[in-house]
Amino acid sequence: MNDVFWQKITVSAKSSLPFILTLITIFLSALPLRMPDFIHVSPALGLIPIYHWAIYRSNLLPFYSIFLLGLLQDLLIGTPLGFYTLIFLTMYGMSLAQRRFFAGKAFHVYWFGFSVAALAIIILGWVLASIWAETFLNFDANLVQYAVLVGVFPMIASLLLRLQQKFLQ
Repeated sequence: MNDVFWQKITVSAKSSLPFILTLITIFLSALPLRMPDFIHVSPALGLIPIYHWAIYRSNLLPFYSIFLLGLLQDLLIGTPLGFYTLIFLTMYGMSLAQRRFFAGKAFHVYWFGFSVAALAIIILGWVLASIWAETFLNFDANLVQYAVLVGVFPMIASLLLRLQQKFLQ
């Protein structure tokens, strides 16, 4: 009886790992980066694990989890409710659509796929924010956000791949 209980706890903990890791990156995203002579930039680091889990283990991070994570991101950084929900769900959908192509490929192909998807998402976010503000917003902060996302992708993705291999295989 006791062994069965601990097995269930272990399985639950392992299956919640993608959600917890994505949650951690969302909390990290709420910490603004201060760059000299530049505005505050808060890169949406949650896009990295969303892309990763959509490609490798989408069953462990379903749509409703992405929805909740997007709402949390909105609440943490003060964007209109639904903004990051739409952004995260779009990234998730794009990644799911391409998962057969990117799963199991070399890391640089996986990284390139993220960089293309992230660029599309950054542009979508800029368009949505410009519509909300009823004016064309400066795109510079978005370029910095994109550069940071693509730059930190190898570190976060490598960690996710290692954790996936250690705990979810």
